[in-house]
Amino acid sequence: HLEEELSIIEIIGGEVYATSLVNNSMALVRYRISDLLEIKGGDCNCGRGYRLMSPPDGREEDILVAKDGRVFGRLDHLFKQGFAVKEAQIVRISESELQILVVTLLGFSQEKLINELNSWFGSSFNFVIIEVDYIERESNGKLKFVKSKTP
Repeated sequence: HLEEELSIIEIIGGEVYATSLVNNSMALVRYRISDLLEIKGGDCNCGRGYRLMSPPDGREEDILVAKDGRVFGRLDHLFKQGFAVKEAQIVRISESELQILVVTLLGFSQEKLINELNSWFGSSFNFVIIEVDYIERESNGKLKFVKSKTP
């Protein structure tokens, strides 16, 4: 549910905006958070009368659409399941090719990661794993999880 005593969540033009009601050090008013979620009808059964929402389904920029139209979101878990990956970035090179940049830890296995990617995406994409020492951050200092080099 939405804890509306702490914040106001609005869907404006299909985008999610949040206004914090408790942050005393920095006002966040209609802050675009880029999370993909849906406000559902009805109230939560917790008894507090809050509106219901769907679980956040990734962020707009973390979505991949396959050429057959299937949508893949919430991809960060692919690198958190014991694959010895410190950090990763998915770069879409073409409609069917994904370059996976990985900063690895001891015990990393490309074969194990590719098997997991294939089980998740099926035959939607071809994967190229590139081991790197560092993944470049965006101008805001954050790591963008999914990037695209396609128009």
